[in-house]
This record gives sequence, structure tokens and C-alpha cells, in this order.
Amino acid sequence: MRSCRVTDRADGEWRKVNRDNAKLMLERGEIRSCDVPPIAMISFVKDKTGVSFSLDDFGTCYASLTYLKRLPLDQLKTDRSFVSDILVSPRNAALAHTVVKLGRSLGLEVIAEGVETQAQLEFLAEFRV
Repeated sequence: MRSCRVTDRADGEWRKVNRDNAKLMLERGEIRSCDVPPIAMISFVKDKTGVSFSLDDFGTCYASLTYLKRLPLDQLKTDRSFVSDILVSPRNAALAHTVVKLGRSLGLEVIAEGVETQAQLEFLAEFRV
């Protein structure tokens, strides 16, 4: 993602197999700093190619809310650590609910990673994840 050549190559290869870039989603995991050049590059690539962007492992690192504010995201993936204890920890349940509500209020598709039991699935289904 740091090089325009990489994004051009990815765009070209994707178009060989599928001309609709709207079906391509690139993930960006959280990193230590919210650098302006990568954010500007992501915006440029999205505008140029029409690909979608997902923020993976939301809530596990630095500048989470800054990413939500600045990146042209389409999807938010909560980290599995928010899901693992939602049935036994009111705090984790509240965090999971808040992340889902935040993502939805920003118009993002929200995915909860790490769902391993039917009970977790049913709990999250109440929030329409």
C-alpha cells in the first residue's frame, strides 16, 4: 500500500479477473501512527479504482478513532478480543455493543471476528452484526 506501483499492479491484476472493483476490499490493520501519506494514498486509490477499504482489528492499537475519522472506510472489523468474553464480562459486552453501534452510525459494515459459539452469535445478532 506504500507504493503507487503496488496499487496500480493490484488494480490491473484485479481487473483482469473481474472488472468491478467495487467487489474488491482491501484491509488495513491498525498501526502505530496515523500517517498522512498512507491516508492520502488510500483516499486516492479508492477514488481511482473504486475498491473498498476495511479497518481490521479495530480497537487493538493506537489512533483507532482517528482512523475512523480520517480514512475512507467501508467496513470495520472488531478484534476477536472484544468477542471472546462477551457472555461473561459485562464490560466486554458493552464494548462490543459500542463498537457495533459506532460503526453502524458511521455507515460502515461491521464484522465481529472470533465468533466461536452459537451463544456468541446469538448475542451479536441482537446488534445485527
